[in-house]
Amino acid sequence: MPDRHAAVASGRLSSREREKEFAALTDDEARRIEAVYAQIFGAD
Repeated sequence: MPDRHAAVASGRLSSREREKEFAALTDDEARRIEAVYAQIFGAD
């Protein structure tokens, strides 16, 4: 699996992802997405 997908496995958006692919998200939106991911997939 490419490194760029590592954040999906961990349930966290990497700094690179936040700065590039998800730059339009606010910090609160990113935290909410990570929290929902954790609820669904059981990520820590």
